[in-house]
Amino acid sequence: MRRERGFSLVELIVAVGLIAVLVAVAMPSITSYIGASARMDTLTFERSLNRSIVLYSAMRGEYPPQSALGQGLRYFVEEVLYPVTGNRLTVPEGSYSVDVFPKNAAAGSPFRIRVGPYD
Repeated sequence: MRRERGFSLVELIVAVGLIAVLVAVAMPSITSYIGASARMDTLTFERSLNRSIVLYSAMRGEYPPQSALGQGLRYFVEEVLYPVTGNRLTVPEGSYSVDVFPKNAAAGSPFRIRVGPYD
């Protein structure tokens, strides 16, 4: 008796089913890692931005004008902070909320920015 080479339809369906189950189990963890990565990128940018503001104030003796934030975060980073500090920050893509804390809101810093993505 001669047996033909290849897979039967049942074997292919079982294999596809197993792959589907594995993907369904892995998807929640993959999406949580993507979200955590986006949050970490935002946090890293926020820390770098606040360090640039502290460096700006150390070099100029004053904090950057908060009114410059009204022209947008990219303008604030590229046109206000960069010429003074020389720190090239890359503004993350997307829409971001920018909160400027009033004086004495953060420990020892009268000017602190919190950046967060809109959800």
